[in-house]
Amino acid sequence: MATFPEYIAQNEERDGVRFSWNVWPSSRLEATRMVVPVASLFTPLKERPDLPPIQYEPVLCSRATCRAVLNPLCQVDYRAKLWACNFCYQRNQIHLHVSRSVFRCVTCSGLLCSALVQSSLVWSGLLWSDLLWSSLI
Repeated sequence: MATFPEYIAQNEERDGVRFSWNVWPSSRLEATRMVVPVASLFTPLKERPDLPPIQYEPVLCSRATCRAVLNPLCQVDYRAKLWACNFCYQRNQIHLHVSRSVFRCVTCSGLLCSALVQSSLVWSGLLWSDLLWSSLI
């Protein structure tokens, strides 16, 4: 069993995300007493030779000044097939051809691709995309 520092180091190496502190302050007083500010360093272009590339384009917000990517934090209206950008609150349509291509890429005969499960960053999006597609059918 790996120790907590080894676990943190392993996740930092795998995902390319490093946090300055592994504890969130529970009160305003604790936050003012913290010596190190709560922050993260994200490496978006980290080389991951063990992961195959995702075979679909990201679903972007339709507002020209925003262009944020559909993510698990966005609010989704399943009946109207709309999603609200969590940055600019623009309501965007979910196009079925996009949803089908996402669904095809994230499942292999109904099972999640084991190669894509290696990354926790992609993993949360895979589950969410799978749930989104199943609710659109």
